[in-house]
Amino acid sequence: MMPFEWNFSTPPYDLGELPTLTKEILSVFRDGFGLDGWSSEGVEKVIVRSSALGLLRDQQGRTCGYAIYTLPNELLVGSYFLWEESVCLNRDAQGLGLSMRAIHAVQGIFSDRRVEWLGGRTQNPVVMHRYSQLGPTFPFANSYAVCDGPSVVEFLVRNISGVRDQQNFDRESGICVGAYKRVLGDYPWRANGTFEEWLTARGFDRSRGDAVVVVSMLRAPGRTTTSQR
Repeated sequence: MMPFEWNFSTPPYDLGELPTLTKEILSVFRDGFGLDGWSSEGVEKVIVRSSALGLLRDQQGRTCGYAIYTLPNELLVGSYFLWEESVCLNRDAQGLGLSMRAIHAVQGIFSDRRVEWLGGRTQNPVVMHRYSQLGPTFPFANSYAVCDGPSVVEFLVRNISGVRDQQNFDRESGICVGAYKRVLGDYPWRANGTFEEWLTARGFDRSRGDAVVVVSMLRAPGRTTTSQR
């Protein structure tokens, strides 16, 4: 048996289990990010609107991570788009490639649909790296301002509340000013120059809670490259 295993469920969720699920998710959030700041009401709202909810458990059945995804019905350039609402792992489960395993697991759930896009909103360079491992990304490899970029932005605004409800979303850079109000977690961003130069040049500031919307064009439908992140 593997030390950790993802278990995913899809709607309709048992609303009677919502308080327990919320408690488990908040426990992981506090351990993984090292802070509070997500309300029970906020967690429940994300769960209810999601298309898939995954819990990571260890051999003792302890919840060590969660991954929440939304799959809009609308197609983006002829294929489906998978949005990471929220993903977090306990500190002892980080760095083992488990977030990438979550993507493989949720793709298996939607194997009857051609999922060729995956995205999320983040300020974590480790997550940015994971997206870049999946395929060419907006906004780093491709600009939201050219080619398919404007179509991607319009799709996000129509279908993703985490973008639509963000007042300070820049449609060219993908930066959301003040999205999280503060830095979420002790990210190793100061030692990671892969994305920092690009972000800094556009006024990105984690201290005020800035995040960036990153979208990956998957290299092959339903398949991802391997990663240790």
